[in-house]
Amino acid sequence: MSTVADLITESLQRIGVLAASETATSGDMTLCFNVLNQLISGWQTERLTIYSPVRTTWTITSGDPTYTIGASGDINVARPVFIDRVNFIDTSQTPDLELPLRMLTDTEYDLIPIKDLTSVLPSVVYYNPTFPLGTLTLYPTPTSSTLSGAIYIPTAVPQFTATSDVVSLPPGYQRFI
Repeated sequence: MSTVADLITESLQRIGVLAASETATSGDMTLCFNVLNQLISGWQTERLTIYSPVRTTWTITSGDPTYTIGASGDINVARPVFIDRVNFIDTSQTPDLELPLRMLTDTEYDLIPIKDLTSVLPSVVYYNPTFPLGTLTLYPTPTSSTLSGAIYIPTAVPQFTATSDVVSLPPGYQRFI
C-alpha cells in the first residue's frame, strides 16, 4: 500500500519536478500535502466526486420540526454541503415503514404561508446548509411519537492527516489525484 508521501513523490516525478530517483524535500512535501488536502476539500463540495451516500437515522421528537446537522448536532455527522434524500420511518408498524420526503428549495420553503402547521406525519423537508451546523426542517411539524428520520448524505473522500497516512481510495480516485 502506498502512503500520501509516495503519492506526492510520484506526482512530482510525473510532472517533471523530480527525477525518478529523487524525493521531495520536507518543505516541498508540506506544500504538496496542503495542496492535496485543498483539492480534496474542493471535491467535498462537488456531487460528481462523491462516491457513496451514507444512511444515518435519528429520532424525530413529536412537536419538533427542526434538527441540526453537524458535529455535536441533533444528527451527529459531518455537516453535509448537500443531502441526497430524507425519509421518515414510521416505527408503529412491523416491519418499520420508510417513506420519502420531498426536498424543498429555498423559494418553496419561503412561500409556505403558515410555517407552524402540524400534522401526524411530515410531507416535505427543507435543508438549510448553515455553518457550522446545517438545519433540517420537517413540514408540517410532526406530532406522531413513533417516528424516526433517515438521512442519506453523500460521503466524500476524507482529507489526509499526515504524509504517512496509507492511501485507501475508491477505484479510480488515486489516478484522479
